[in-house]
Amino acid sequence: MGRVVAFPSVQCGDGGTIHVWACPDGDFEIAHESSSGNSWGSFEIFPTAQAAIAGAHRLNRQQYGGRAAVHVSTGVFEVLHPSTPSPPLAKGDF
Repeated sequence: MGRVVAFPSVQCGDGGTIHVWACPDGDFEIAHESSSGNSWGSFEIFPTAQAAIAGAHRLNRQQYGGRAAVHVSTGVFEVLHPSTPSPPLAKGDF
């Protein structure tokens, strides 16, 4: 049997959450939500998913001292890694 090595968990502290979303028009937006959830700010639009994710991490580092969590939405992941349709199955494929 192998040995399990546990990595330390990352504690984000009180920096809130920086969200990365895919917009309906094709752009990507980041926004900061306070740790209480009562305030939002730091909205910014980016032309690509990669630029938005980089912008979110840059905002976290420069503005929040690395204390914020960065949440990337499912829509952004779908743009980065589009699913490929499965080929049709024929009798006997299993």
